[in-house]
Amino acid sequence: MIGTREQIIERIETLLSNVTGITAVYRDRGEMPIDKLPAAILLDGSENLAYPVTPNKSGRMPPAIFILSPQIFVVLQPRDDMTNSTLNGIAAPIGPELSGYRDKILADVVNDPTLLGLLTANGQIVYRGCDTDMQTGSSMVGQLQMHFEFHYVLNPSQV
Repeated sequence: MIGTREQIIERIETLLSNVTGITAVYRDRGEMPIDKLPAAILLDGSENLAYPVTPNKSGRMPPAIFILSPQIFVVLQPRDDMTNSTLNGIAAPIGPELSGYRDKILADVVNDPTLLGLLTANGQIVYRGCDTDMQTGSSMVGQLQMHFEFHYVLNPSQV
């Protein structure tokens, strides 16, 4: 049986593969070659206990809510010059493209009935925001990272 954590990650990977314009989705992969862009990269991220567990007499950990925080990246094709406004001579500004992918991914993830079903009545999806490399001190080539938290119940007796 696949655990809830893995099911959530696999579902996110499926959702990313259905985003219009994304040419490839990779899980746990490093830097991408230009010919594979625009791409989505899904890193497993971290998993942490949401609330302290109350000690009990059995010594066995009771069911508890965990928070899975995968890392979701979108990496665009590099633009023609330092203006970041054309791709292969055609107008394609980076800012609106990053925003478009953000909107598509956000809508798909927070509204997906399969993901919501994995989280049960005790869980939830929290969107914590995003970062782009369009800021001072960054590479400014067209990258987006979205921050989600998936709160779900882990029942250690069923692992």
